This record gives sequence, structure tokens and C-alpha cells, in this order.
Amino acid sequence: MSENTNVQETKKTEFDPKKALEEIRSGKLELMEPIEDGENIYNELTYDFMAMKGLELARALDYFGGEKNSGALRTSDLTDVQALNLFAASAAKCQPTQGGLDATDIRERIGGLDAIAAINIAKIFFKLSSLVASSHISKT
Repeated sequence: MSENTNVQETKKTEFDPKKALEEIRSGKLELMEPIEDGENIYNELTYDFMAMKGLELARALDYFGGEKNSGALRTSDLTDVQALNLFAASAAKCQPTQGGLDATDIRERIGGLDAIAAINIAKIFFKLSSLVASSHISKT
């Protein structure tokens, strides 16, 4: 009996940040606690981080509990508030232009457990974005 008979080969898969980024960049968050706006009940929020333009992203990062964030933070060091703001901004971009929720509605009405999920999604997306963006910087 050869040594290879009892040894199973395991394939190592290399982590691909671009592929992971593409998978998490957009989706739907099924809400455990629906959001009501008086006319509609929202059971899920569609989000797309790539729908935001640079200034929108920067403004979401700067917004901090009603005041501008005075501390400059790298994208990979998001606070929970920044992550929630970014998720809310990305979800608001996916709402209908008339009658949909805006970022403030989402930020202020999202349930606690749903907020934790939204924060985690935003932090993972922006951590991966930092990795991918770094690979596009040339040193020439």
C-alpha cells in the first residue's frame, strides 16, 4: 500500500478580495424588525455600495450623529456609526426616487439586530474595498 492511499489531498483556495468584494457590494438585508414610514412597511432593504459616488461616500463617512466627524479615520477603521451611515446611504440610493426611505429614515428607524447586520455588511465591504484599492496604486 502506498503512502498516498491514506492521505487525502486538500485543495487550498486562495482568498480573492476582488471576488469577495463583488459578492458583498450589493444585496438585500431581510429585516427582522420591519421599518414603517406611515404609508409603507419595508421588510427588506436593498443596498448597493457601488451606487454611491465619491462625494456621497465621503459625506456619509463625515456624518456623525448629526454633526460632522472631526476625526479623520481611514476607511478600514470605520466606527459603527460610520458603518451604519454608509449602509443607510447605500440603501437609500436603491430606494425609489419618490416615496422611498432616505438615509435618515433608515439610520433612525432600523431595528437593533438589523443595525448590527448592516454595520457588519458595511465594515466587510469597506475593508475589502481598502484591500482592492491598495492593489491599484502604482509606485511610479
